[in-house]
Amino acid sequence: MVLGVCNIFFMKIITFLIYLIILISCNTAKISSVDSKKHTIKHQTTNEIQSKQRVIEFSNSNYGISFFYPDSWKLINESNVINLQGHIMSKVVSFHDQISNTSFVVEYHLPPHGIELYKLSQEEFESSDRAKEIIKIDGKTAYKTSYTKIEDIKGNIYDPALNVIQIDFLDKSDKGEYHLFFQSPINNKDIEVKNFNDIISSLKLSIVKLP
Repeated sequence: MVLGVCNIFFMKIITFLIYLIILISCNTAKISSVDSKKHTIKHQTTNEIQSKQRVIEFSNSNYGISFFYPDSWKLINESNVINLQGHIMSKVVSFHDQISNTSFVVEYHLPPHGIELYKLSQEEFESSDRAKEIIKIDGKTAYKTSYTKIEDIKGNIYDPALNVIQIDFLDKSDKGEYHLFFQSPINNKDIEVKNFNDIISSLKLSIVKLP
């Protein structure tokens, strides 16, 4: 039991570090000084968006998932999260649009810890005061929360602020868990949230090929 709790805590820490590395590596922000302690982070904005955007299919049996995403979003990283015992706990794939500064991360938590994380996500969803709704993704119940992020962990102010959406749901076998993370500047909200919703609508599940 103690080992299981430690593994979940370990996965949470590693997940946070992965998101941090991805956002730092992808960030095209320009930082201008506000005072000696805080800065304002300015992002590029999308001046022209094509009304008809081409899409690319992502399909991988190791994730048990497939979906279509805009061709302006680039697949930048695929990695495994490994615990101290050398076991793969999670699989992570991330996408980024440099023009709009949009980030999208798919994280798959393998069984048996995936179901434990899903239960924690349910509890967090029920107690959250953020905007939230229960949706369906390929027939699975999914917990969706959204909020506006105005500063990073160091207190640097985002200009514009970031729109964040997170979704948690079980895999096709109800044994592992998916965590989707979407982030985009709010000045691109209408376009990029539509792109994200199109991804969710196209998303299909299959049996995960476990290691």
